[in-house]
Parts: sequence; C-alpha cells; structure tokens
Amino acid sequence: MALGNIKNYEYKNICGYMDHATGSSIQALWNVDRRYFSPASTFNMNIVSTSATDSNLKIKLDGLDGEGRELTEIINLDATDGTIPVTTSNLFLRVNSATADIQQDVGDFDYSLNTGQVSVYISTLSTTTQEFIDIGRTDSNTIKYAVPKGKQVLIKDINLDGVVGNYEPEVDIFVNRNIISNTGSNILKKVFTSRFDDNQNINQHYTNLNIKIDELQEFYMEFNPNSAAKQNTFLTVSLNYIEYPKKDYY
Repeated sequence: MALGNIKNYEYKNICGYMDHATGSSIQALWNVDRRYFSPASTFNMNIVSTSATDSNLKIKLDGLDGEGRELTEIINLDATDGTIPVTTSNLFLRVNSATADIQQDVGDFDYSLNTGQVSVYISTLSTTTQEFIDIGRTDSNTIKYAVPKGKQVLIKDINLDGVVGNYEPEVDIFVNRNIISNTGSNILKKVFTSRFDDNQNINQHYTNLNIKIDELQEFYMEFNPNSAAKQNTFLTVSLNYIEYPKKDYY
C-alpha cells in the first residue's frame, strides 16, 4: 500500500520488553509473566503500585470506550499508600497505554520516578492485567493496540533485539478481528511470526510489512517459548505503525 493513497496519517511507535530467567508459559510482551486478556465488555480499571511511596502518583490512561471511541482518564494513586488500588470513573473496553506523570525535583534534571511496579487491571478480575509500568520506566511497554472507531493502522516495521539461550522461542502478532462483537466474528488471526534459533545476540529487522489493522480491531504480540524453559531471556521490541482516518484512504 503506497503512502500516496493515504491522507492525514501519523507515524507512531510502541515498544515492549521482557526480562525472564525461567518458565515455559506463553506471555504478552511486557515484563510480567502472563498472557494478554482481551475483555468482551467494558470495565472500570483498578490501578495500583507495589510501592507505598508511589502515593498520589498521577497516572494517565488512554484507551477506548464501549463504542470504540478514544477515551482518556487521569487518576491519582491513593493519597497515602500507593499499594491501595484506586478505580477509574470511566468504563474502558481497552486500555492502550498508561503513563506516570513524573514531577521534576528542585535540582536540574532530577526526576522522581515511580518506585514501584504499576499495574492496570480489571477491577473485578485481579489477574487480568491490561497495562503495566515497570519501576522507574514511567511509560507502559507493551506491543498491543486497539484501533479506535473511524481509524485504520498499517504496521510498517518491527525491530527485535536481545538475547535468548539454548532454546527456540518465537514472537507472534495476533489480530482480534472485532473488539465490539463477542460473536463468531470475534476471532483471532496470526499475522506475524519470527522464530529464533538458539540465538545469543538477536538483531532482527522487518521493514515495509504493510500489515493492515482495521477499525475496532486490536493486535498484540506474544512471546512463545514453545514449551521450553526460558533461560535468561531478555528481549526488546519496537514496532512502527501508521494510523490514519478511515475516510482518508482512497
């Protein structure tokens, strides 16, 4: 697909990483050992830190509402103890990103980062993590995105860097074809796979992929050890995509 056929597009980037020494489970590309959970309806989100000193930390959530429209909410962690969950006012169908609003200290370029791991999860289902901010990272690092109503996405480039040892894992990108409907049209399709062959120094780049993701679809990346035990695996992924209004493609 030529960019000359698209008007009003934006280049965007999302990053994900994982750092694990053991385990053979399939997991999402974030530094927490679990799979991505794709909700079938809207929920309030809980936000919590593993550190009490993250009290009153401001968190910005960007996602979609029940009709797939873009939705943003800014919420503060508990005023006295960051380990006490707080709940969003809005109902989210998807959370695309979470960002901690870090305040600058008195000294030049001296920033007070989040001291705990911040999780965003469905308030009634504590294991269903939607976003995750690691200690001191400020932004969530997850290869997943739900396309808002009225927009489309082209995945252009994927960059994989890191180290694995003595096994042959892979990373896969899946597309959920309809996040609004939970009927037969809501099915998964694998659109990308990269396999590592006992690679100690991964540096793989895929360009000009032109994987099209339509409005109200989502894509996410999983790490699959293929039933082998992960051995000191560290992997970072950067994905570049173009987002544009659906009406501006011709």
